[in-house]
Amino acid sequence: MTEALVGTPISEADFEEKVLKSPVPVLVEVWASECVPCPMMLRHLEPLLRPYLSRIRLFSLDASTHRQLAERFQIRSTPALLVFLNGQLVAHFVHQVDVAHIHERLKALLSEGGR
Repeated sequence: MTEALVGTPISEADFEEKVLKSPVPVLVEVWASECVPCPMMLRHLEPLLRPYLSRIRLFSLDASTHRQLAERFQIRSTPALLVFLNGQLVAHFVHQVDVAHIHERLKALLSEGGR
């Protein structure tokens, strides 16, 4: 049995260094303590993310604690998934959107990322 996929917690203090300055693609899982479906997001995405784990960084952002970051990236609803390439936000998925759609989009984005 494999270990559950969990993003490293991130905050305003280290967001720029770890996400915006990352030399590899970054996925940020955005959740909130009052969000019932949030714990399910990574579980649904886990099978499609596992093949990319050696080429991406995965972080977890608590939007209820880090409201400034949530506002900065216009997070109005959780769960959400943000994808950054070369310091730029290139995709923003909200709620439990179609996993096949996310997979195709991530595959394309990560191919573009050249990693």
